[in-house]
Amino acid sequence: MNSCAVHLNDAIVDCGGDTNQECANDILNSIDHAREATLAITAAVLDCQASGFKCTEDILMATKSINKASLDIVHATKDCQ
Repeated sequence: MNSCAVHLNDAIVDCGGDTNQECANDILNSIDHAREATLAITAAVLDCQASGFKCTEDILMATKSINKASLDIVHATKDCQ
C-alpha cells in the first residue's frame, strides 16, 4: 500500500497536477483512501485473531476504502487529461 501511495503521489506531477487542481485532488483522495484501506487491513489482521465481528467490520471498511480509491482513480483519468 505504501508503494501504491508513492506511485499515486508521483502521478500528481506526471499528470499535470501542478496546474490542474481537480486532477491533484482526485489523486490525493485516492492516496487517502488507500491509506484508510491500509489501516483497516492492519486492524483486520489483529482483530481476526480475537473477534469475528470486528474482523468482518475491518474487512468491509478496507473493501469500501479500496472501492473509493478506485473511483478516485477513474475520476483522475478524466480530470487529468
